[in-house]
Amino acid sequence: MSSKGQQDDDTHYIPIKVKSIINNYYNNCGSVNIILTQASDIKLNGFYGESWLIATEEHVLIVEPDDNKIVLAISLQDLEEIQVRHLYGNGVVEVKTKNRTVDLLRFSRSYADKMENTARELSRLVREICGYDIKMNISEESGEQTSINRCINCGKSIPFDMRICPKCIQKRKTLSRLLIYVKPYTSLAVTALLLAITGTVIQMVPQYLTKIMVDDVILNQRSELLVWVVFALLLVYGSSSLIGGIRGYLTSKLGHNVLFDLRTNLYEHLQRLSISFFDQRQTGAIMARVIGDVNRLRNFLSNGLQDVVIQFFTIIVICIMLFATNARLALIALLPVPIVLIATIYFNKYIRKVWHRIHRRSSEL
Repeated sequence: MSSKGQQDDDTHYIPIKVKSIINNYYNNCGSVNIILTQASDIKLNGFYGESWLIATEEHVLIVEPDDNKIVLAISLQDLEEIQVRHLYGNGVVEVKTKNRTVDLLRFSRSYADKMENTARELSRLVREICGYDIKMNISEESGEQTSINRCINCGKSIPFDMRICPKCIQKRKTLSRLLIYVKPYTSLAVTALLLAITGTVIQMVPQYLTKIMVDDVILNQRSELLVWVVFALLLVYGSSSLIGGIRGYLTSKLGHNVLFDLRTNLYEHLQRLSISFFDQRQTGAIMARVIGDVNRLRNFLSNGLQDVVIQFFTIIVICIMLFATNARLALIALLPVPIVLIATIYFNKYIRKVWHRIHRRSSEL
């Protein structure tokens, strides 16, 4: 931005295309005294694109070089009030004239400070050129929390777009609410879980067959067992693949049904919300919940819960097999487990903060 009153031939910061559009507007009358310039990254129609505010001694012009035209021209003497409004994810410079109120310039949040300075400079120009003061209003950043709500239990701040403290959420009640979406498809979920447990048990058989291969076939030279071991391995891997395919189909069907119910209920709830709800929240945050969070809930309900049960069951079976085979060797093999648990707990605390930071940034897009 500049407001030093340079002549047109000195305004090198203005693109040549913009200069040409301005000269054509003034019918190539020679040197045009450009007093104030400011670029923006959003057009007046709300789409991303280059837009320029050009103030001369007579007019305030809005030039959109992509469309090769001046989309708005207002006489400097008609300005009565200027306002910079910070919305969610974007902002707008509004001006009030004697007859109407119009959007002068739209901008993304990265241009917020520049637009406030432009509004002040434009107000100063009107005072110097026209001889009177205009009202100027710069609203507070809507993206910032003006008052901090704190949880009465833990004392931590509550995000402005949430009603309850995320740290004090009762996870059991939340899980119970989520399981309501699985309840209509209990048969699908139970069948998939049973198949998963069966597949897990089958996948442990090759280790036992390998033991027979090494101890009996190779060391004891019982070659007659080789055919049976190979046949058993083929049967195990074939049945494991078949069970895995059936389970994959069932979990996919379960996931799509849960996703349909989640989104249907969410869309119905959104339709009942007031306009102020959408005005006070960023569009990206709402879209992140509708699209991203719903998909993650679907994956958790269709696969995540089953994976937790399967992993727990797998650990129990492996421990039983280890201690049944050699208790001393099992204890030695389990020595690193406490270290792994401590590292996992620490890593989860760290990655949770990182994930929340990524989620907030993606919501601002």
